[in-house]
Amino acid sequence: MPDEDVIRRVAVIAGLREFFTALTAYADAYEVFVSGKKPASPEIGFARSNDPVGALCTGLRAALAVFLVSSFWILTNWAHGSTAAILGAVATARLATMGPAVPIALGATLIFALATIPALLSSKCCCRLPMGSRCSPSPWRQCCFCAPS
Repeated sequence: MPDEDVIRRVAVIAGLREFFTALTAYADAYEVFVSGKKPASPEIGFARSNDPVGALCTGLRAALAVFLVSSFWILTNWAHGSTAAILGAVATARLATMGPAVPIALGATLIFALATIPALLSSKCCCRLPMGSRCSPSPWRQCCFCAPS
């Protein structure tokens, strides 16, 4: 028998096994529903991290991210900087739950830093008229951050 046929049969058997497991679970749930009995709720385990150093580093990283983004917001007088501060906090919290924290945090820092430079340049250059007036009524106004003078 060729290997392709064996692989196909194993896949079919695995698919049928999953189907019948799901069908059995559905039948059990339907039987509990029809009988009117209260279903037994499974115990939900709660695990607590025993790594206070890791939690401290994560908290410091989040605080530093919010501080840096907020400082940038205040120093540049960015009109929509509050959104960036919130995004920094959410991104830091989200990245804290992923795999190896240090490489991911460094990568995210580089991405945000490299994305900030064009935003600053566009806010200072693209939205200005030569006479130093505020945002121009051009299409650039829709796609860049217009910082006040």
